[in-house]
Amino acid sequence: MQIFEIGVDDLSELVGFYDDTDGPSFEALCQLLKKPHTRAFGVKIHGKAVGVLWLLLSDDAVEIIDIRVVKAHRRRGIASFLLETVAPSLVTQGRTDIFLDVRETNGAAIALYERLGFSLESRRRGYYRGVTGREDALVMRKSLKPSAIDPS
Repeated sequence: MQIFEIGVDDLSELVGFYDDTDGPSFEALCQLLKKPHTRAFGVKIHGKAVGVLWLLLSDDAVEIIDIRVVKAHRRRGIASFLLETVAPSLVTQGRTDIFLDVRETNGAAIALYERLGFSLESRRRGYYRGVTGREDALVMRKSLKPSAIDPS
């Protein structure tokens, strides 16, 4: 697996990631990438993009805007690889926490984030539109302080 920082010229490789989604639109993410505090990273396998991570950076924290892996490559550690590879560079840039929100019904994603050291920070009631109405978002946080990343 190879990590690469996504630039405007790389966006065409990601169009298929957002064909069937209820997350942020591809157009909105592309607009965010033009802003100075947005970064996106991808993972390629055999030269083909299979995963993407979108981040919004502030002075001391990071928000994961979106992370996704193409269906054919899910449950192979690609999302973990993305987060674990990008996190050390965020620490060296002085950021101490990383936040994300996830649908409370997305058990697989919640389990992944917990394995990676994220914990529940708060709840946003009715944040997402669901099939049967509104759905809560769980806000999760992970400390990026070196002692929290590597307890040894």
